[in-house]
Amino acid sequence: MTPGALPRTAVLSAVAGSLLAVLGLLLGLAAARLVRWRRDVEPAAHRIRGLPVAGRVGGLVGAALGALALTVTWQDGLRTAMGMPPIGPGWIATTVAVPAAVIGAIVWMPFSRRIFLIAASAVVALGTVDSSPAAAAPDIPDTPVLLYSALERSRGGPTGDEPRAAALVNRWMHAGGADRRAVVIAVPTGSGWVDAAAVTGFERRFAGSVRVLAVQYSEVPSWQAYVRSPDRAGTSATALLRAVDRALSSRPRHARPAVYLYGQSLGAVGAEQARRWAHQHGVDLAGTVLSGVPGGGHDSGDTRRVVINNPSDPVAALRLSLLWRPPHTGRLPWVPGLSMLATTIDLAGSLDVPTGYGHRYGAEQGLRAPQPSIGPRTAS
Repeated sequence: MTPGALPRTAVLSAVAGSLLAVLGLLLGLAAARLVRWRRDVEPAAHRIRGLPVAGRVGGLVGAALGALALTVTWQDGLRTAMGMPPIGPGWIATTVAVPAAVIGAIVWMPFSRRIFLIAASAVVALGTVDSSPAAAAPDIPDTPVLLYSALERSRGGPTGDEPRAAALVNRWMHAGGADRRAVVIAVPTGSGWVDAAAVTGFERRFAGSVRVLAVQYSEVPSWQAYVRSPDRAGTSATALLRAVDRALSSRPRHARPAVYLYGQSLGAVGAEQARRWAHQHGVDLAGTVLSGVPGGGHDSGDTRRVVINNPSDPVAALRLSLLWRPPHTGRLPWVPGLSMLATTIDLAGSLDVPTGYGHRYGAEQGLRAPQPSIGPRTAS
């Protein structure tokens, strides 16, 4: 119940509370066994008597009620600020009753059954994460502004980053894309998703004279894609940027469209890797737009690199240093260790909020693209 940056649904609050309560129970069982062992090996004169049972229960209930009151106040404050309805009695009842019922059921059982139930619950929870989900069509906006290369292994199309990038760039060139003011290389998330709001922002930024190119490199959620192959987003984006640069190399510099990189979430990691490659190889970039950067991103000294992180985005806030140091924003109460845990819980609800909060971004992603520095196709 440590204050987080985002509102939490009753289900999320109950599930998180239950899991943490079970963890607390395991720690308590271990502590109890340690105390019994110390009582057996230490002289009676060195034993420390605890508080009476009534005092311990009263202190526990008082602490729980205080934490619940703080949580309700904080959650309602967040919901009011985000234009969401306040929590009701059902939210409070679920948050309290579900973890209490889980712990009550486990404590009521014999010790061997407790361990079995906890282990079975962990297996079931892990089983809900499909390690090999069926491939689905990527979530992309239906607009002629976006030219997209999806993974189509069963159709005999080109495979590999370089051939697929070259094929997409050929489509773009044949469609007259090089005659537009700008071209944006958008790096999708792990599932292949490209934010429609960002595409709309770029279209408005360049008055419609822009094309967005994207190559799907994975079919799984971003966290799975990152764990399995953390460099795939970057290598795919670099291949596409290299193909674009080769296609434009025969044109005079003043007749080339401005080239941009864009990525959100895991896509931001890939776009940043492609930006560094461009810097090392002298490839001209008009700008890079990164939003919802995992860990917040670091200052690179590149004045044409725009980073957009919502203050309440747990994806951007989550970093190891949160264990011992408050975040730079300083807008949340910070508790060593527990703030890290609260931010981790917020990840599960980071998309269940209005645009501009959490991990939801809008058209500002495209609208904040830097002004092209050269060429006659200067955006309005």
